[in-house]
Amino acid sequence: MKLLLTGDIHLGRSSTRISVNGDTTDLRAVSAWRRIVETAFREKVDAVCLSGDIVDQDNRFLESIGPLESEISRLTASGIHVLAVAGNHDFQVLPRVAEHVNSEYFHFLGQGGKWERVTVSDQSGNAVHVDGWSFPQRYVNESPLDSYNLPADRTIPTIGLVHGDLHDAKSPYGFLNINKLRSLDVSGWLLGHIHKPELDCSAGASWVLYPGSPQALSPAEQGVHGAWLTETEGNGLKVPVQAAISSVRYEELDIDMTGISSREAAESRFFECIRQAAQELHDTGHGHCAVLSLRIRLTGESALAHEMEAIATRVREDLTVQHAGLTVQVEKIRNATTAAINLEEHAGTHTAPGALVDILRELDEEKPSVRAHDLLAQVMEDIRRVDRTRDFSTHLDPRAVDETMARDFIRAEARRLLSHLVAQIRNQ
Repeated sequence: MKLLLTGDIHLGRSSTRISVNGDTTDLRAVSAWRRIVETAFREKVDAVCLSGDIVDQDNRFLESIGPLESEISRLTASGIHVLAVAGNHDFQVLPRVAEHVNSEYFHFLGQGGKWERVTVSDQSGNAVHVDGWSFPQRYVNESPLDSYNLPADRTIPTIGLVHGDLHDAKSPYGFLNINKLRSLDVSGWLLGHIHKPELDCSAGASWVLYPGSPQALSPAEQGVHGAWLTETEGNGLKVPVQAAISSVRYEELDIDMTGISSREAAESRFFECIRQAAQELHDTGHGHCAVLSLRIRLTGESALAHEMEAIATRVREDLTVQHAGLTVQVEKIRNATTAAINLEEHAGTHTAPGALVDILRELDEEKPSVRAHDLLAQVMEDIRRVDRTRDFSTHLDPRAVDETMARDFIRAEARRLLSHLVAQIRNQ
C-alpha cells in the first residue's frame, strides 16, 4: 500500500512577507492542500494521513470547511482513505469537519485524547494499522504516549499518528519522548506541530517524521516544504520520501563583499549572487515553487562597509529578478561587513578598540581566558533565554546552542562594533 503523509497545513493562512505583484492565490495554504490532493491522485496512493493543525484556528472554520470537505470528498469518492488527528490549533474544528464528511473512507482518530486504531486495506488484501490520538483541548501537559495501550500486531505494518512536541519535555503541546516512540511496536510515526521537516530514520528503529508545513508560511520555514510518501513493505514501512509542494521557498544567502570598492560593483555582486541562487534552485528541481524569498547577510571586509546599509536598502526596494521561472525577492538584508582594520594597530592599547581586539584574540586562543569563557557562557544562556520565550518557542524549532554559535556571534558583533569605533576615531 502507498501512503501520503502530511500535516500542519494551517488552512486559512498564507505565506507571509511576500511582495509579488498580481494574483496571490497560489500563496495560500488552501492552494497547497489542493496540490497535496493532486499529488495523491498522481501517485495513486491508497491513503492520506493528516497529523493535525489542518485548519489554523477555530475562527478559520468558515473559510476552510468548503475546500477541506470538497477535497476530502474527492479522495474518498475514489476509494482513497483519509485518516486525521486533531492538533492544538484545530482540536475544535476537526470534529466539526468530521460531522460534515459522510464516508466510510474518512477516519477521524483519537477524539477526546484517547488512542484509537483503524485498519485500512486495498483490493489486493494488503493492510496497515493506523493508531491515532487527537488533542482534546488547546494545551496538553501530559504525554500522549503515557496512555498508548493498543495491542501490538507484528503481522502487518502500523503507523502512529499524533500531534506533539518532540523537543521540549515541559511543552504544553504534548511532549513526545523519542526513546518511548521507538520502544513501541509501531513501524513509523507521523507527527505534527513542528513546521520544519524532520526525519529520523536511525538504523534498526522505527522512523519518526515531522512532515513540516507543506506550504512554507514564514521566513523561519526555510528549505524544501511538501508532503511525504511511503509504502508498506512486508510487515514494515519504507523510509518516507519528500514531494515538494510549496509555491514559496524561503532561504538565507551570504554574500561576501570583500574587495568591493564601488556602488556599481556592490550592485553587480548582489545581482550575480541572487541570480546564481535562483539558478541553483532551478537545477535541483523546485517542484511547484514560484517565489524565492531571500534573507541576505553581507559579510567580509570592504571599503564601503559604512555605505553598505544605504546600498542594501536600494537593492531591497528596487531590485526585481525573474530567472529560471522564479520570481526572486529580497525580503531582508543584514549588513555584517566590516571596514578593513589592522588589528595590530589597536592591540594592547587602553582604548575601546583595543579592548575589543583583546577579546577577539582571547576567543581564538586554544584555551580561552577566564573572561572569554565567562562571556561565551553568558551569551549561550542569553540565546537560550530568548529561544525559551513563548513567542519563539511556539513557532520556531529549537536551536542547538553551543560554544561555536556563541563564539561566531561574539566575533561578528565585536568586528562590527570595532569597525564603527575605528571610523569614529578616524573622523575626529
